Amino acid sequence: MGIYWEAKKKKGKVRCTQCKEEGHEDDESENEDLDLKSQLSQILKVVKTVEKEIKEVRKEQQDLKEFVDMVNAKYDELQVEQKKNKEDVKAVEKTVRVLSENLREKEEVIASLQKRLRETETYVRNRNIEIHGVVEEKRNNKMWKKLSALWPKS
Repeated sequence: MGIYWEAKKKKGKVRCTQCKEEGHEDDESENEDLDLKSQLSQILKVVKTVEKEIKEVRKEQQDLKEFVDMVNAKYDELQVEQKKNKEDVKAVEKTVRVLSENLREKEEVIASLQKRLRETETYVRNRNIEIHGVVEEKRNNKMWKKLSALWPKS
């Protein structure tokens, strides 16, 4: 009772005599083989596609990681720059306060000097003599010469 194989003449397929006796059809198994092969081929295509997509996703992930690292570095730089800017602003505000105080002091001195100038001008005008009704002529006339002789030359 050994199982032996016989080659099918037309299709070149091999089957056991037991399968032949039980009535298995070659066409069904042949169709099943083709279906399995086509399914396996489709599965392999899907696996290759998935592998390719996984590689793309990994590359995108790496690109994102590099981008995040770059953004973090830039953020750190901005924090340092912001700290420096805050210190600069404080220094400028201090300078503005000092200059404002100096300006107020200078304005007070100017106001004081203007007041003294007005007082001095008023005092000088009090000592002036105004002559009304005398016609003014050129300086080279006789009267001018006589008056200028009265004042001592300095």
